[in-house]
Amino acid sequence: MSASRVFAPCRAAALSASIAAAWSSASAQSLEIRGIVRDSASGSPVAGAVVMELDARGDAVARAVTRANGQYRLARPASGRQLHIVRLGFRPATIALPAVASGTASGTASSAALTTLDIQLVLVPRALQAMDVVAARGCPVRSDRNEALALLDQASTVDPEIFKQGV
Repeated sequence: MSASRVFAPCRAAALSASIAAAWSSASAQSLEIRGIVRDSASGSPVAGAVVMELDARGDAVARAVTRANGQYRLARPASGRQLHIVRLGFRPATIALPAVASGTASGTASSAALTTLDIQLVLVPRALQAMDVVAARGCPVRSDRNEALALLDQASTVDPEIFKQGV
């Protein structure tokens, strides 16, 4: 029996143990930001807002879109420093993230792993001016208008079963 066959079960056991250890440490270290984005005036949830987590350079490290109820959820990388929220019709907002607890990185603090941030966006006022539209008639009046309307009336009173017979 070759040496590679003897050690294959040992390698498989060691590999599965290292995967399990990596999985448990990753889940213990997983940080999360969640919350609800609302309209500041009405308190209504804002659906479709883009919530981006930015690092110290201003680069996006995580991104989510709010659901119909305004909720969002982001994984929080250690490099995240700010949330930047944008939605058409609202002023963009940027919020500093609270510091991550030092025990969270080693997986010892579970309550600090979740950060809840509810955000209010300010609606941009619509400043449209009233305008009067003046235009010439675009469609010419046809001389056979009455005949065309008679055909339209005739077509709308046709029994739909006639068309099904051919199918």
